[in-house]
Amino acid sequence: AQTTESPAKKKSSSSSTSWETRIAELKHYKQQYGNVKVPKNDPIYKSLSMWCDNQRRQRKKRLEGKSSSLTLEREETLNQVGFWWGLCKGERVKTFDKRIAQLQKYKQTHDGKIPQPGTSTTVRNTRNEETASLHDWIRYQIFRFRSGKLSKEREQLLRNLGVELEVKGYAEKWEDNYKQLAAYKEKFGDCHVIKRGKEYPDLVNW
Repeated sequence: AQTTESPAKKKSSSSSTSWETRIAELKHYKQQYGNVKVPKNDPIYKSLSMWCDNQRRQRKKRLEGKSSSLTLEREETLNQVGFWWGLCKGERVKTFDKRIAQLQKYKQTHDGKIPQPGTSTTVRNTRNEETASLHDWIRYQIFRFRSGKLSKEREQLLRNLGVELEVKGYAEKWEDNYKQLAAYKEKFGDCHVIKRGKEYPDLVNW
């Protein structure tokens, strides 16, 4: 019987292999072996394994608020393939239910607030890795909602906890803040919002 040669065998030596080609290789690997946990000690798939490791590193960077080449769109593509994100502090990457429980706990300990993207409670630059990870997860759920991939059940759970799935884009948010600043100047005669930071936290952050 004629066997199909793996794309990884043909392209493993190429350092410029495109991201889309690697996905194709990963799908081919899954067809052959039934999983996507590419071994590091197999010379045939060494390059693909290194690429998978890099995706995990890039995801970790993004969760820490650092520059990353792994966009939410790419992460979704990997999730559709069944990508294994590895272990995180002794356990697999948290499931949706665990994240919901984590969000409930956060809300209870932060006066009913949640790390909502695009508001004064944004925590992407926090040193608390767990909170930054939760914030990034919320952004991912918003992305899934906008893509029409979030189930109605999960959508309702998020809304019940106060997650604003229809978060405004950057341009709209900037325009809102500009109008607030103009109103501030008209009221106080200056733009030194930091003097009244407690009253105008969103403007101070902006």
